[in-house]
Amino acid sequence: MGLRTVFFGTPEFARVVLEGILSSPHEVVAVAAAPDRPSGRGRKVRVGPVAAFARERGIPLIQPEKLDKGTRARLADFTPDVFAVASYGLIFGPKSLAVPRLGAVNAHGSVLPKLRGAAPIERAIMEGFTRTGISIQQMACEVDAGDVYASREIPIDERENAESLRARLARVAAELLPEVLSSIEAGTARAVAQDASLATFAPPLLPDERAVRWADSATATANRVRAFAPRPGAFTCLPEEFGSKRLKVLDAIPDPERARKGATPGEVLVTSAKEGLVVAAGEGGALRLITVQPEGKRAMDAAAFLSGHRIKQGQVFGDEKA
Repeated sequence: MGLRTVFFGTPEFARVVLEGILSSPHEVVAVAAAPDRPSGRGRKVRVGPVAAFARERGIPLIQPEKLDKGTRARLADFTPDVFAVASYGLIFGPKSLAVPRLGAVNAHGSVLPKLRGAAPIERAIMEGFTRTGISIQQMACEVDAGDVYASREIPIDERENAESLRARLARVAAELLPEVLSSIEAGTARAVAQDASLATFAPPLLPDERAVRWADSATATANRVRAFAPRPGAFTCLPEEFGSKRLKVLDAIPDPERARKGATPGEVLVTSAKEGLVVAAGEGGALRLITVQPEGKRAMDAAAFLSGHRIKQGQVFGDEKA
């Protein structure tokens, strides 16, 4: 028959997971998403992917500012068997978790207990992980510390950025979460306690972490670029001859063949239409910039960027706090 499910989520990752539940035997009786908010320079109201999808499908939608007494009463009116959560910003206290008959489950973007917290996908890339995954956990009051029903691992491609990895993980979660709901309904689900001694954490990304740190190794710098790509994008500062304007770096790869011993981190090593733009990194390494975005311009490949900017060998890209 399926479980009566209230789904909680806001971004595209969550929309994909919601579609997975809707394709299963379980009934989504309501959706909770973040309120629509103005954003951008024009302050145009932005509707999140989950909210837009729920409206299109005619699913009852609530957009609470917090999970207070009034919100809990509204949720209880749907007589849910379970809450299913994916990328939802509000904290669930014990009173909220007590609303559904069978508790709440959450799709988290790592193999727990690794990378508990708000940014597991970006942190996995930034820290150079070669594998990550999805965990479906029983929600608890301590963030991401609940017992785990199921996990599924996938490899991280060395050129993959946060957007593409998030999209792949969303598809995994869209398959795995309904499977867990079915096992809960059948009474066969078994949640395993996490080993807290193995826990690592993935705190929210800070604005100044976007700044390219040329003294880091080429691999670490490429990982930073991937973790912030394509939005909001890691950035560096153009050489001071260009007014130290910001340049987003959206794709870059280590280029050990172009490394030069004794080069200053951030120093331009190669600039040509054929070989592109290569910059010195720490530990004697070098980084080839593939895709960049100057201030106020569209994203472009390095050759197009060089045609409009007379970057010369020996000039130095700068570091800057966000």
